[in-house]
Amino acid sequence: MKAGLLKKMKARMGKNNSVKKIDEEQILKRFEYTVQEYIRFYDFYKNQEVSEENTEAFYVMLQTKLMILRKYDYNREDVYLSNVFDAIDKMYPEVGENINILREKFEKLNNYYMEVILSDGTSLNLYKAIEDVMYGLYLHADPDKIERLLKTNKNVYLMAVKEYITVLEGIVVDTYNSIVDKMKNKYSQQEETSASVIFMGDSMNEKHDIKNSPYWKNLYGRDLEDTEIKGIFQDMSDEDIEIYLKGSIFLQEAYKEDYSVETLEKLVFPWVRSDWGDFSDLHNFVIEKKNIGLSSRVQYNDRHDIAYLKIFQNVENAFAVEQPHQIPDIWILNFVKKNEKYGWRIYGIGDKIADYKESGSILDWFEHIKEDK
Repeated sequence: MKAGLLKKMKARMGKNNSVKKIDEEQILKRFEYTVQEYIRFYDFYKNQEVSEENTEAFYVMLQTKLMILRKYDYNREDVYLSNVFDAIDKMYPEVGENINILREKFEKLNNYYMEVILSDGTSLNLYKAIEDVMYGLYLHADPDKIERLLKTNKNVYLMAVKEYITVLEGIVVDTYNSIVDKMKNKYSQQEETSASVIFMGDSMNEKHDIKNSPYWKNLYGRDLEDTEIKGIFQDMSDEDIEIYLKGSIFLQEAYKEDYSVETLEKLVFPWVRSDWGDFSDLHNFVIEKKNIGLSSRVQYNDRHDIAYLKIFQNVENAFAVEQPHQIPDIWILNFVKKNEKYGWRIYGIGDKIADYKESGSILDWFEHIKEDK
């Protein structure tokens, strides 16, 4: 198929006229937001050793990039690059020269003549070859496209994808870099007034009945009365109470502006005392999270030498949750018990540890917590 026919074929696809046209600012906001996510893949693969083309890693890299980048070369998408270029011309004319160069590259890609000849003699251009991969393997299971994929060596299609991705990726990333620092109005992650959670139990006999800690109202659970709280502690083992009290004292002391280093260091495991430094990172963590609460349910590893207490933020009053949930913003206060001399001591805050002898430093955990904010 000649270049002119390729353009006509793409033109026939047309824009979906039933979709309301959005303004230039919205186009660029969507472009910036989606490319920002793509940059994570771009940077990841850039730092991996995937230069060897006949490897599984190289294959996965190319096909992953193809699936993500395809929307920028699909003219029914608002972030179709031609739409993005037009929006930039109107909103940021000062980068027009660079955008013109990128537009020319994009047009050359769309007009690029590459003939992929299958084993049965079928001839496809680059665009059709890419569509076979996208809609035969990934987005759909189109039987005609699958048939064509089966008629030729998969490496032929891989070579076509490589040519396509190499050019398209460069255009997308360069376009993003041309405007990202100029944009004042971008999508930003909204601060949660209530926690987002995943419920994994049976909702038939459960309901959202947490009223006194509104941040946690999306959990299937209920508020606790004072008498119930007292009963919970009466049912806890002496070991559970020891761990819970040490955790409470530790966090309450760290919350104070004039916290006692001596008090805190008596509660931490001696092997990692130096990792905690002057406990300022701990103090900042406790202050930032606000209204920290501890779960009364203590968990242990199989050897019973590591214990775990969950730390919740924004707990204004006690509540009970009986059914399983997945909750993103939960931290673990890890305890270890090496011998009876030290008893249960605090090892670190962050993810649940499997073996305290092989775990990272306290400072690493706090850095991880900051990055996940």
